[in-house]
Order: sequence, then structure tokens, then C-alpha cells
Amino acid sequence: MLTNIFAKIREKFDFGSTGRLMICCVLVGLGAGLAGVLYLEAMSFAEEGVTQVYASAGIRWLQPDKISLDTPPRPQGETQTRFPEADEKQDNPFLTPETRTDSIFGGVFAFPRYWAITLLVPALGGLICGLLIQGFAPEGETEGTDSLIKTYHYRSGMMRLRNAPVKGLASLATIGTGGSAGWEGPMSLLGAGVSTLLSRVWKIDARERRILLLAGAAGGIGAIFQTPFGGAVFAAEVLFCSTAIEYSVLLPCLVSSLVGYATLGFFCEHSRKIVLAEPLSYHPAFDIPWLLLFAVCCALLGLLFVQMQQIFRNRFFARMLLPDFLKPALGGLLLGCIALFLPQCRGGGYEYYQAVANGFLPLGLLFALLIGKMLATALTLTSGGCGGLLGPSLLIGGLFGGIFALLGQGLCGILGIPELAPDLELYVLLGMGSFFAGIGKVPLTATILVCDMIGSYELVVPLLGVSLVQIAILSPRTTLFREQIPTFEDSPVHLGDFSVDLLRGIPVEEVYQKGENFPRMTSDTDLSEMMRQVAGGSVSVFPVVDSEGLLIGLLPAGDVRSVFQSRGPGNRLLAGDLAHFQGLFLTPRDNLETALRHSVRFGVNEIPVVDPSHPRKILGLLHKKDIILAYHDRLASCANAAKPEN
Repeated sequence: MLTNIFAKIREKFDFGSTGRLMICCVLVGLGAGLAGVLYLEAMSFAEEGVTQVYASAGIRWLQPDKISLDTPPRPQGETQTRFPEADEKQDNPFLTPETRTDSIFGGVFAFPRYWAITLLVPALGGLICGLLIQGFAPEGETEGTDSLIKTYHYRSGMMRLRNAPVKGLASLATIGTGGSAGWEGPMSLLGAGVSTLLSRVWKIDARERRILLLAGAAGGIGAIFQTPFGGAVFAAEVLFCSTAIEYSVLLPCLVSSLVGYATLGFFCEHSRKIVLAEPLSYHPAFDIPWLLLFAVCCALLGLLFVQMQQIFRNRFFARMLLPDFLKPALGGLLLGCIALFLPQCRGGGYEYYQAVANGFLPLGLLFALLIGKMLATALTLTSGGCGGLLGPSLLIGGLFGGIFALLGQGLCGILGIPELAPDLELYVLLGMGSFFAGIGKVPLTATILVCDMIGSYELVVPLLGVSLVQIAILSPRTTLFREQIPTFEDSPVHLGDFSVDLLRGIPVEEVYQKGENFPRMTSDTDLSEMMRQVAGGSVSVFPVVDSEGLLIGLLPAGDVRSVFQSRGPGNRLLAGDLAHFQGLFLTPRDNLETALRHSVRFGVNEIPVVDPSHPRKILGLLHKKDIILAYHDRLASCANAAKPEN
């Protein structure tokens, strides 16, 4: 009796499927949040220690995040923002006497007095990072988000447990000593490491393991940026360099991200909020030309940034005759050279979001920081330093938005139409979101992230619009993340548990059913006859041929049923009217990997095989079940060949 009661309870309350997954997501989010707390404390300790080293040499670094909003507001149309005056209560946070011996460009650049410390500290951080990575996790030298994407697509969601803590420590060494990288890369890996540990303890299958991997990353990003929705969408969106999104992981990622967000917020105060000095000025009728021009210019800047990353990685550091563990140290040394003149290029750049958005930086400094930050980020990460690209990309986009707005204001001032000038705060925020969206292929994430930062969703339409224009302009290959793939059918996740290399070695010619003995329809087949063939057939897709037997297209059986139910048997629709997938066919020279990708992409189980010299002449039909049988036969042959002889 008790057995029956428990069986009925389990039937109504099934914790073995969705319930178990949600519990795992809560645990992963909790672990990611706690990892975020530890990471913040460790980063604070590292940065404080480095600050003390600089202080002992008489160098006091800048603290622009402490700037007050009591500064007089920027007049609309003014081409250069103003610093607080010397006689005001607030000291200028960008120019401190302890950090300069000379100044050029109107006092914009600060040259540290003890230049050796400025050069050697980031170099030492790079050396520590290189030793950690090459000594304990040499496979983990890619950027954190790239590691996550690769693990999801190609490693069944399972990463080495040591990878997360090693990269976490390496990123502390990189960013804590001034490396230009973001916290989100290591945080996503720390969250993914928590999910890997749970997967091993709980013995979770490959499908749920992949979901938990992304849930862990979402928990880490939602915690560190204090944006739970942005963290969840990022994990689902960043896997592909096209418009594809892994919708099935959104809900688990949201659960984990919410828990990570709440956990970190409970233990420590941490915010990435941007406080606007004045309301945003956005008029769709007047701003559309500015927005289109800004989108095109931002796309060109994104292309330049991606090309810069590739050049430094492939043509500079990859060809350098240095041990791999020394390359991050060289990157840190070169970063120190930039910091001699532009100390603001150190670190992830988070502390400058507020200052850039409120217009406290003059035009000359914006230009200098834009170039300097791009170079600093490329040197840090392509040399082997650890960190993410999100934080620096947001700052680069914001700097460009400020430059665009100030130049636009100057132009409108010259033309005598200051009322049509672009608003500085608006374009800084648009630049922060859309620049990263265009080259990271994450428009929804960037939009949510920026809107959460300002605490308002009034910028959703212009942010999405500018982001989508950039994605439409830029090639899918123009992306910050090298491991992103274009579509679902390019991912082994959606091809099942097949070995792609094995499928590539099997030609279609060996597998498909040759001859004309397969179901087909002619172009003049009426709806009643179509329905009769569908009801009596065993295929899901019918080739449609013309009067000469040449291929016109394919007709899925489901389409016939839908039309029959909606229009009835007397309708005069013919098979030629319903046929589509005109370009879906194979040749005998193709391999089974191509066949399986076509099957997954178009959702069909049968594909016609045509003559290569006459693409409309059908030679036979390839069934998905034949692909599976051929694969397992080849797999068994390989296993038998690998057995040792007695």
C-alpha cells in the first residue's frame, strides 16, 4: 500500500527530471555566487597589494569611480566636457601630482615618476599567469568564454576541475597587476567549474551536463555584473556567431543566475550601476540618421579591434621565439609602456564607465584612451594573459560613443543647429552595448546588460537597432570569440553522439539506396492523391518530379497533412505548388557528415541523391537510418581493428 502511495506521489511530483535539474541549477548558482564573493575579495586583496607597491614608490593611481555628480552639468552642444575647477570641493581625480613629472596635451596625459615600477608590475603579473597556465592547465590558455564555448560544443560539457581555479588565479595575477582584461571570463569558468564538480558527484548525463555548464557560467556572470537576466541570456547567446540561440538552456540559466546574483549581493556590496547626471535625450525622428551613421562607424571599429586581436595573436606572439610562459610577461611589459602615458588603460576599465557616461573626459583623452585601451587589451589577452573581453569592450564602445557625440555636437554647433546634436550620455551607453554586441554576436545580452546598469529599459529599441545593424554588416567570422560556430547543425551537440571525423570518412555513394524504387510525387499530383500516398507511405519527405522525372523540390508529409486538414480533399492544390527545399540534395561524392548536417538543419529524414553533372536527375534516396547504420558499422570495424591480436 505504501508503495502505491509513493508511486502516485512520484507520478504527481516528479523530482527525477525537471525537478532534479532545477535543484542542480540552484546549487550551481549558489556555488557560483560564493565563488564570486571569494573572487571579489581576492581581487580586492591583489589590487590593494599592488597599490601599496606603487604607493611605496610615490605613485598614487587614479580613482575615477569616486567622482561626484556635483560637477556642473555639460551644456548641450559643447564639444568638450569640463573637469571640476581647482577651487571646488572635489579634487580632479584624473590628474594627481604624485603620478606625473611632466604633462602634454593640455595636462591630459600623466607620466609616472618611477617608470620602472609601472613596467615591471604588469610584467610580473604576466609571468605568474604564464607559469600557472603552462604548469597546471596548458589546454586552458584561451580566453575564458572561448573555453566555455569549446567545452559545450566539443567536450560534452565536461571540463577539467583544475582548469577553473588555475584560470581564476591566473586572472587575479593578470588583472590585479593592471592587465587589460575583464572579470567575466574567469567568473564564467569558476561557475562552470562548480557545475563540473556537481556533475561528477551526481553522475549527470551529457545533456544535463551541458545545461549545467552554461548555468554555472550564467551564475558567475549574473553575480559579478549583478544582472541576472543578462547572465542567463549571455550563456544561451554566446555559443553561436549567428542569430542562433540555445533556447532550451534559458530557464536553467536564469535560475542559476538569479541565485548567484542573490548570493553575492547577500555577502557583499557590489554594483556596476551607472548613475546618469541628466535625463537621456532621445528623439527617434531626429536621431535615426545619427543612429545609422553610428552603427556603421561602430561596426568598422569592431572590425579593426578583431583584426588587431588576430594580428597580435597570429603574427606577433605566435611567431615569437620565446617560451610560452614568458609571452604573458612580455605582454605585461608592453602594457606597462602604454600605462606610462595612459595609466587609465590598466585593468578592466570598469571604474571609468561612470566618468565616461557623465562626460568628465575631454575629447583628446577619449581619443587617446580609445586607441590605448584597444592596444592594451590585445597585448594582454593575445600574449596569453587571463581574463575576459566583455569589460574592456564595454569601455571601448563607451569611449567611441563619447567621441562620436562630441564630434557631432561640434558639427551641429558649426552648422547652427545645436538642437539636432547627439546626446553624449545616450551615445556613450549605445556604444557600450552595441560595440560588444556587434563583435560578440550577443545583441540581447548587451542590451539587457546596459539597461540593467542604468536601471531603465528606455534604451531597448535604439540599443537593439544599432546592435542588429552592426551584426548585419559584419561577417559572422568577425567575432571576438574564436570558438563560436555559425548554426545548430555545425555543433556536435545537435548532431547527436556521432564522431564527425568518422562520418567524414564515409561517402554517400556507399550508403544511399540506388535506383528509382522509392516513393515520389509528380508535380500534377492532386491533394487527395498526395494524402493517399502519405497515409500509405513510410517516408517523411517525398521528392517531387516533373513530367520528365527531373527533381523540382521536396514535399514534407507534415505539410500535406496540414493542408488537407485546413482545405479538405476537394482543393485543387497540386504537389508542384507545395514543393520546396529546391536546393536540398546530395551527390555521391558528398560524405555522411554533410548528409547529417542537412538532415538536422532542414528537419528531414530522407534526402535525394542526384547526378553531379545533372543536379535535377535523381539517382536514389538517402535515409537517415542508413546514415546511422553505416556509422555504427564503421565504428564496430574500427573497434575490431584496434583489438590486439592474441
